Amino acid sequence: MIITIDRNNEERQCPIITIDTRKCYSEYAVRNCLELALELEGYSEQDIDRVFNLQRDLVCKQEDLT
Repeated sequence: MIITIDRNNEERQCPIITIDTRKCYSEYAVRNCLELALELEGYSEQDIDRVFNLQRDLVCKQEDLT
């Protein structure tokens, strides 16, 4: 899959960005590519977390059993 991001508009000139996922064999690599594409499109970290159902603010703490 090739993801093309064209951010050119009347207000500013930006490069066309291409993300090539043809050599991404891991599901995590594909997810990272899609996250990058969403980030480059201007989506916030919270929006991206909702898309992938991520909860980055969760912290696992080890319980002291002594």
